[in-house]
Amino acid sequence: MSRKKPRLGAVIEQTFRELFPAPVTANPFYEVAPRFAFALLDGLALERIHADGPDAQSSVLQALKALARLVMPATETTQK
Repeated sequence: MSRKKPRLGAVIEQTFRELFPAPVTANPFYEVAPRFAFALLDGLALERIHADGPDAQSSVLQALKALARLVMPATETTQK
């Protein structure tokens, strides 16, 4: 299992960079965004397993999207 972790991390990083090119201006959030989002989604998955109530994950996902729009505006990305 330990050999798969670095590989999964590399795939996540590569996919993120393909979907979201690096910003023109330096943005410290860009470097941690894939790990931040993955950790949040991982936590939501665990919460869903243990939650008894209605689906509260959608509000967290909406907050993640809003945060991403604030810290990584689409106009700052470069074209490939």
